[in-house]
Amino acid sequence: MKRSLLFLIPMLTLTVAGCDRGEPGQVERTDEPQDVTVSQVVRAAGSQLVAARVVAEEEAQLATRASGTVRAVLVDVGAQVRSGQTLVRLDDAGVESSVAAAESNVTVARKTYSRLENLVRDGAATDQELDQARARMEMAEANLDEARASRDYVVLKAPFAGTITARYVDPGDMASPGQPVITVSGSSGVKIVADAPAPLVSRIAVGDTVRILDQETGRHWPATVTRRVPVIERASNRFRLEARFDDAAEGVPLPGTFVRIAVAGIEEAGLLVPSDALVREGQLTGVFALEDGTLRLRWIRPGRTAEGMVEVLSGLDSDARVVRTPSPTILDGATAGDVREETWKPAEAGEGAR
Repeated sequence: MKRSLLFLIPMLTLTVAGCDRGEPGQVERTDEPQDVTVSQVVRAAGSQLVAARVVAEEEAQLATRASGTVRAVLVDVGAQVRSGQTLVRLDDAGVESSVAAAESNVTVARKTYSRLENLVRDGAATDQELDQARARMEMAEANLDEARASRDYVVLKAPFAGTITARYVDPGDMASPGQPVITVSGSSGVKIVADAPAPLVSRIAVGDTVRILDQETGRHWPATVTRRVPVIERASNRFRLEARFDDAAEGVPLPGTFVRIAVAGIEEAGLLVPSDALVREGQLTGVFALEDGTLRLRWIRPGRTAEGMVEVLSGLDSDARVVRTPSPTILDGATAGDVREETWKPAEAGEGAR
């Protein structure tokens, strides 16, 4: 029994020693001097983000002006259409009946008027009777024009060239006046529309430059304010704001994309670091900062992200220099070896960067 116990003690010692090596496949960190590339943290111009939406420059929801059964829908969502192209037809049986009746009334009224003209010349009818016949004839002609115009009510045509972005009916459905039937988005370009908070109404003017951010992709584009409605909507305490991408902007978001308008110089400036400087361990995010020749792991609270950069809300000084693409072997407190400085200034920082 004693021999067995003596045999187990070294085995336990080996097992415990093996546990200190970490998880299988984990890279061991080292405090040996590390050659690194560092960049200065950038302070960006303060900006306030306003929720916005990219919409087509031209967009129309087509509706009927008369009740009727949908006979045919000639396009589907995604179809490219030209200006004046027929999109939807309603059942026109009732309309054609009205046109036929109006044409018959016009024929009778004209014959009656012509007959009275001859009778007036022969002295067998009065001028008053002729005037009444003329009035009836003109009324019948007006009714015919109205009946013929109603043919347009049962045919919906594209008001401009574009793309079908929504379809609300199918053949056999009942269409009512004012009920949307189909939506057409024009191909002439896009604009950005936002309902901005009231405090910004005196801080934004037509012609101001703003930046459009797509937080899903991190991309951003310059834009110019083209419209500002100087009236605050009472219920929401907001006002309408519109902007357009600069002509040189490439890869702008498609209509329907939700974006953010960054209005510069509104809020306190924040810190920006290159996204390749981030270190993640579980749910923690940090960066290695070069401090007096030592690499220190600083846990940060990240904010919004954009193309190639991350906002730092807390955990880092404004004069910090962070390690770019840090090696997974770096240990907090390691000595820096050869240090290479790399200038970094994201477009997001704007003129306020320093």
